[in-house]
Amino acid sequence: MQSDKTAWISSKRVELCDIVLVPSWRIHATKDMGANIVDIARMNLTADFLQHTGVTFTDMVDAGLTLNAMLLFGYELTSWVHLGLHRDFLRDLTDVQSVALFKMPQCHVVQCVKESPSQAGSVKSK
Repeated sequence: MQSDKTAWISSKRVELCDIVLVPSWRIHATKDMGANIVDIARMNLTADFLQHTGVTFTDMVDAGLTLNAMLLFGYELTSWVHLGLHRDFLRDLTDVQSVALFKMPQCHVVQCVKESPSQAGSVKSK
């Protein structure tokens, strides 16, 4: 099997659903495959897989991620934080959304994430 992911992608011989079959290629769902947030959610990809392939929280936002769309993924707060979730994104988070997404009130969630995208990617210690 040819290992040049670019050649496979450009010749349309690999589709979004195939990216889990070749994790060593680190095919980026949005940059390489042009996937939007609904496409990514339908794939049921784990946060670890997205991180392994270089997908960041910013990439997901650029692909259409919203607070409500986060529900489609079912990730825990730590997974979102490792992808790069930041307080700026949570500015409009309500307690109802927070409990639905993270099983905790908004005030606790905000304490666990970095303030801006440049600081995101690691869990803030209390």
